[in-house]
Amino acid sequence: MPNVPNVSDEFEYDGASLLYKERSDWSSSSSSAHISGFVFNDVNRNGLFDLSDRPMAGIVVLVVENGVVIESKRTNANGWANFSASSSDEKAVLRRPGKMKLVVVPPPGWDVTTGNAAQEFDLHLVSGSIGGLSLQSSIASVGLTPKLRISGQTNTSGRVVLSGVEEGNPKGRHQRADVECNFRFDVAPGEFLVEAGAGTRRISVRNIPTDIGDDRLSELDGGRHLQYSFWLLGVGLEQLCCC
Repeated sequence: MPNVPNVSDEFEYDGASLLYKERSDWSSSSSSAHISGFVFNDVNRNGLFDLSDRPMAGIVVLVVENGVVIESKRTNANGWANFSASSSDEKAVLRRPGKMKLVVVPPPGWDVTTGNAAQEFDLHLVSGSIGGLSLQSSIASVGLTPKLRISGQTNTSGRVVLSGVEEGNPKGRHQRADVECNFRFDVAPGEFLVEAGAGTRRISVRNIPTDIGDDRLSELDGGRHLQYSFWLLGVGLEQLCCC
């Protein structure tokens, strides 16, 4: 470090030129750069990383060249999967220019909301840059969200009927399934009526899947009463019980 220069009242550092030397040799590159992908939980399913969304850790991200997986990483706590790139560092994952793909692998039961699970990127040699390799364009963030499902269990075999109106679907939705115990319907946000086993239940589905648990007839105060356990499955887990 040089001698500490004077600092003016306006906090302008008089000796800044001593700390930032002008580079004269641009013929070589050193160290390595990172080619990175960012994955987030798209809570409101709008395909944008905005106020309600959070980075996702542990998501598998692949670098693929000519159909061959070169390297796989998992996103860190901040949602980033980082792949080293350098034209001179033999330990770097990416060592040469060319067209490749960054592929995000969603966990089972999750969808990509941003429509870019696989993104092509083009590495170029750039003399003097960090790592000597550079992207022609940036890699976009990838949003994931759990599939919307209504699921549950019934203690009587028979038909489970789902009916209702989905947002953006003016024709509505009607499904039925013959089940022994467990049932599951993939849905979009909307208002639904589930007829399962011995009773019915109205359900409003928005941004998280809903498990209506187990419906069963039991003796209560001398009468027959239908019991439900409701499970709302999202980033966390919350149990709501009603009888």
